[in-house]
Amino acid sequence: MECKVNTYTVTFKIDGSADVVVNVISGQNANAPTDVKKAYDDTYHYTFTGWDTTFTNVTTNLTVNAQFDYIAHSFSTHKDKDDEYH
Repeated sequence: MECKVNTYTVTFKIDGSADVVVNVISGQNANAPTDVKKAYDDTYHYTFTGWDTTFTNVTTNLTVNAQFDYIAHSFSTHKDKDDEYH
């Protein structure tokens, strides 16, 4: 008797990057990407905080989204010895 092994697709979505897709045997855990980054923009820089759903004991196809905290850039100016702003 042949035993059929079910596999599922877990898609990790990282804002601004290509999706990372892994195949997982039913009941197993997916291996998430480890170098998760979101590019800075003109206003904020971002810190990865985790994923929006669990991906342990996988028994269905999943989409998992990266979550980020953001911090506004702070800028300051000062005058140099020639009275010019920098």
